[in-house]
Amino acid sequence: MVENHYKHNIALLHVYLQNLPDAVPFHQPNDSLYGFHSFAPDKTWLREEGLEMAVNQQLEVKWGPRTEIAPIRERGHGIEAVVDVLAQYLGALPDSVLLHKWLEDITASTKLTYLREAGHCRAWHFL
Repeated sequence: MVENHYKHNIALLHVYLQNLPDAVPFHQPNDSLYGFHSFAPDKTWLREEGLEMAVNQQLEVKWGPRTEIAPIRERGHGIEAVVDVLAQYLGALPDSVLLHKWLEDITASTKLTYLREAGHCRAWHFL
């Protein structure tokens, strides 16, 4: 049940990220503010802390600390690739509270982006 729930939430996040309002600047992957298209856990963290903590640490490097929900700052593959990252590592660590929290927080940030840009948005009513 949990597995199907997170897969549904990942699919929903993917739709949200692919349809961000045009008011959000578009970035090519090489110019991405996030760079999730080149995500890889740090090898030292993997060795010393394990997969879950290494992924969490690298998510913080790419996204920033999860101290608050903030609007998404760009459209494009650099941010959309976070879906693949979360799917891959939640597949490997389906019981990870940390990774489920990342999924919730990034989805909340995406929703906040839609609400902020509601006047320019194509699909914000689906939230």
